[in-house]
Amino acid sequence: MSGIFTEGIFSFQGPLLEFVGDFWHMITSEKSSVIVMLCNFNEGKHEKCCFYLPKEKREVGNFGEFKVTVKEFKPDPFDSIKHTVLDVKWDDKAAVINHLANFNWPDHTAPLNAAPTIGMFKLSRSLSKGAPITVHCSAGIGRSATFVAIDYASQKIREKASASMVDVIKELRSQRFQAIQSAIQYVFLHICLLELFAGVSFELRVIP
Repeated sequence: MSGIFTEGIFSFQGPLLEFVGDFWHMITSEKSSVIVMLCNFNEGKHEKCCFYLPKEKREVGNFGEFKVTVKEFKPDPFDSIKHTVLDVKWDDKAAVINHLANFNWPDHTAPLNAAPTIGMFKLSRSLSKGAPITVHCSAGIGRSATFVAIDYASQKIREKASASMVDVIKELRSQRFQAIQSAIQYVFLHICLLELFAGVSFELRVIP
């Protein structure tokens, strides 16, 4: 599976049914403890991602050699964000994985309010406890690349306050062609960083 890899976080396209076993193999082999999902399973008439986790509490999903059970539905931590705790078992091994989902981030564009995304970013880092975070949307180049860019750019800014966002995008695109698909996602990245570092809140506005 091709994707974007930075320190402690990597992104891929959403798994389709024939690859869902490979998806869980990648999650467990990398010892990822948090999955960040930035698409819906279906958007309009198009499947964006297969159901790779059960829908109901205590329901067991079988995905190749992996048995996935919903352990707990947490209260929504932020507007638009869903938090599910999963038990994953395979062979004689087991893992607890936190699944964070934003089903309201439109494809090719960005949310109007950055606060839930920043909250999701901080929560994913807190829950991971240093283990890798897996991020996916549908194609793996727009929404998920923007989320990874928040993490990667924040690292670069902490190293050097004058870090170039153009260089950040070039690095991500060297790993994944067309990472951050649109100008609005590039603007949204800057808004998220302003909110993250300066506590300044902005909202994107749609101009008729």
